[in-house]
Amino acid sequence: MKTCFVISPIGDDGSEVRQRADKVLLHIIKPALQPLGYEIIRADSMPKTGMITSQIVNAIVDSDLVIADLTGHNPNVFYELAIRHCSNKPYIHLIEKGDKLPFDIHGVRAIPISVSDIAVASAAINGIKENVRSYEDGHVADSPVSIARKVGELLGDNSLIEELLGRLEELESAVSNVPDEVEWNLDTTIEAAADEVKTHIDEQIEGLKEFLLQKED
Repeated sequence: MKTCFVISPIGDDGSEVRQRADKVLLHIIKPALQPLGYEIIRADSMPKTGMITSQIVNAIVDSDLVIADLTGHNPNVFYELAIRHCSNKPYIHLIEKGDKLPFDIHGVRAIPISVSDIAVASAAINGIKENVRSYEDGHVADSPVSIARKVGELLGDNSLIEELLGRLEELESAVSNVPDEVEWNLDTTIEAAADEVKTHIDEQIEGLKEFLLQKED
């Protein structure tokens, strides 16, 4: 069976933090993942024998999926999440609707959740399912860590840098020539011209992305 480890603020038995964590698990995470065949594990459900820290780290690294609830900016949650980011394996961020993400992971999507708003909870369940299907279809689990490592590898390959600079020069040239390629007339609106320019630039950027992916493979 596939496994999902849940990184979450847990708190003590009976605390508000624990009550909220249990509701997120019961009403959002389980309804999303159990139909997809996942066994769901949280730190407080792990065996008490042995070193609990080692068990948690192993679960974070080895599980097929990790879901991290970033609500409240709990330091333990972010420490454990960083471990998962280093693994380059699938993960999903959750955060209470209205909370803000810290700067370091602001560029990574987090699914808004709520245990008191049925509509938000329902949307979160669907969002989790969509993310899982995307991973199962081959989506790569990029993170700030993996991206930084890729940039480091790129900077260490001089020949690749030269080729990349050449492609960027082609892109710059294409963008500068766009106005000459647009057929202006009295009926052309600003919006239509902008769309044509954007399409041209997008085509060049997609070509650059394909080039980088080929190099990565």
